[in-house]
Amino acid sequence: MSGSATDDVDAVDAVDAVDAIEQARARVYDGDLKGFVERRREQVAALKQLGVPRQEVAAFGRLAKPSLPAWAVNQLRYRDGEELSRLERTGEELRAAHRADQAGEEVRQLTQARRRLVDRLTARAEEHLLADGHAAARTTTNAVRRTLEALSSRQADETPPVDQRAGTLVRELEPPDFDLLFGLAVGAAGPAPPQPSAEPPANAAVKPAVKSRQRALDVARRRALEAQLAKDREQLERRREEMGELGRRRQRAEEELAQRQRAVDALRAQLDEARAERDRSAAEHDELVRSHRRAELAGLELESRIAKNEETLDGLPGEAG
Repeated sequence: MSGSATDDVDAVDAVDAVDAIEQARARVYDGDLKGFVERRREQVAALKQLGVPRQEVAAFGRLAKPSLPAWAVNQLRYRDGEELSRLERTGEELRAAHRADQAGEEVRQLTQARRRLVDRLTARAEEHLLADGHAAARTTTNAVRRTLEALSSRQADETPPVDQRAGTLVRELEPPDFDLLFGLAVGAAGPAPPQPSAEPPANAAVKPAVKSRQRALDVARRRALEAQLAKDREQLERRREEMGELGRRRQRAEEELAQRQRAVDALRAQLDEARAERDRSAAEHDELVRSHRRAELAGLELESRIAKNEETLDGLPGEAG
């Protein structure tokens, strides 16, 4: 590098180092999977040139290569970032709707919007996989779908580790299950009611606290159940769509089978006709053979008669005598 670059090396501070590392990380994870190690090596050299602290560079050099599903989701961040951000916003709106105990119709619409975004992004991830020479196997695309659902289930103020963020994922994520949804719902219900004083009046402060805690628990349970219900409805709708697609494929297969059966029947009819024609030809041949034999015998009989008559004729006296 030039002398000015050396000045930059001397002047690099902690903030600049963090920015440089983040930019280098994006350059490593944004690209084809097979070139990951080479890009990491190049960025390690670049960070050294920038004067990033040695221990930070060493840690950067240990960046893990992402799994195939994680790589596909990372490409969505770099190539379909607006759509991925829309999914994350929709997920937050859905959680807010649950927290606010909004009408079921609004929750249903948000759930469907979230599912459509997950479907579109999963399809785009398949395109990125194929474009990079990878097979879009069902296990891979299912892992992509689960990771997208997990990303859209995060709290807006949640700051996950770098290796669990879209764009720098190392492995696929799992969406929260029912128990985790229950825990989130409990957290959304608000702070725990204040504890009673050390010496409360006889049951005066204990009962309200217990009732308040019970109400909070009931609200949490209700919201968790509603969240699970929305998730189950979404899965049910997806299963219905899959069943519809399977039904259409079955109908197409039955139509194709019927068409081929008709072709087989036509061929069988042709075969039967050909066999009948063969039988007729065989019968005609047999009849011709018999006719030929009869004609041959008749000819022999005539020849014998002619010879006999000629012999008799030779033995008779001539007309002059």
